[in-house]
Amino acid sequence: MKKNILKYSSLLALLGSTFFSTQTFSAECQTGAPPSDSCTIDVSDITYTLTGDIDTDTTDNIIDFGAGANSNTLNFLGNITSEGLDARTFIFTNNDGNTLTMTGNINTEGRSAEGVKLNANATNTTINIIGSISTSGSLAHGILLNNGSDTNTTTILGNITTTGSNSRGIDVVEADSNTTTMTGNITTSGHGIHIYRGLSNTTTLSGNISTSGYGADSVRLAESHSNITSITGDILSQGEQGRSLRILNSNSNTTSVFGNITNTADFSYGISLNGSNTNTTNITGNIETQGGTSYAVHLLNSASNTTSITGNISTTNNNSDGIYLNNSNSNTVNMTGNTSTLGSAASGIFLDTSNSNTLTNTGNVTTTG
Repeated sequence: MKKNILKYSSLLALLGSTFFSTQTFSAECQTGAPPSDSCTIDVSDITYTLTGDIDTDTTDNIIDFGAGANSNTLNFLGNITSEGLDARTFIFTNNDGNTLTMTGNINTEGRSAEGVKLNANATNTTINIIGSISTSGSLAHGILLNNGSDTNTTTILGNITTTGSNSRGIDVVEADSNTTTMTGNITTSGHGIHIYRGLSNTTTLSGNISTSGYGADSVRLAESHSNITSITGDILSQGEQGRSLRILNSNSNTTSVFGNITNTADFSYGISLNGSNTNTTNITGNIETQGGTSYAVHLLNSASNTTSITGNISTTNNNSDGIYLNNSNSNTVNMTGNTSTLGSAASGIFLDTSNSNTLTNTGNVTTTG
C-alpha cells in the first residue's frame, strides 16, 4: 500500500512539473502569410515581409520584438484585429534599431491592448504606419512609448481613436528625445497627447484633437521639460475638469496650436499652467470656453512663462475669466484679438496675488455678465 501511495505521489509531482506546462509560446515570425494568432522576433538583422490580415482573440502580443532583437525590418501589409486582454498589436522590448512599416489598420478590443508599445529601453526604433489605430479597451493607448524608450521616430498617416476609459492617443511615459509625427485626427476618452516625465520629445500633429472623458486633457505635459509640441488643427475638450492644454510642474516646453480651442464642460480651461516655469505657448486661433468656472487662460503658481495668442477669447458662463493669473509672477502675455466674457463674476483679465507680469493687449476687452 505504501508503495502505491509513493507511486501516485511521484506521478502527481511529475504532472505538476514544468515539463507538463500548458503555457504556449508564439512561433518565430516568417516571411509570407502572417500568423493566425501571433509571432515573435528574437533574432537580429533580418528582414520580414508579412502580407495578409490577422484577426485573433489571443492574449499574447500579436507581433513581439523580444529583448536583444536588434536591427530587424518588418514590412506588414494588411489589417490587424485583436480581441484579447493585453494583446498589443506590436511591442518592442529592450532592443535597438528595429524598423516597422505597416500599411493597414489596427483595431484592439482588450484592456491594456495598445496599438503599438515601445517598452523598457526600446531605442532607435523607426515606425511608419499608413492606416488608422482604434482601441476600445480600458488603458489601451494608441501609441505608448514607455520606460526608457528613447530616440525613437514614429510617423503615422491615419487617425487614432480610443473609446475605453483612460485610453490615450499618444502616450510618452519616462521616455526622452522621441520624434512623433502624425497626419490625422486624435479622438479619445483619455488624454489626446500625454507626456509624463519626458525630456526633449518632439510631437507634431496635423489634424484635430477631440477628448471626452472626465479630466481628459487634449494635450498634457506633467513633470516634463524641454518638449516641443505643435498642432495644426482644432482642439475640442468635452470632459468636465479637462484642459485643452495642461502644463503641470513642467518647465521650458514650447507648445504651438494653429487652430481653434473649444472647451464645452464645467471647470474646463483652454490653457492651464500649474507650477510651471519658462514655458512658451503660442496660439493662432480663437479660444472659447462654455462651461462654468472655465478660464480661457489660467496660470497658477507659475513664473516667467510667455503666452501669445493671435485670435479672440470668449467665455460664456459664470465665473469664467478670459485671462486669470493666480500667484504667478514675471509672466508675459501677448494678446492680439478681442476678449469677451458673458457670465456673472467673469473678468476679462484678472491678476490675483501676481506681480511683475507684462500684458500686451491689442484688441477690445468686454464683460457683460
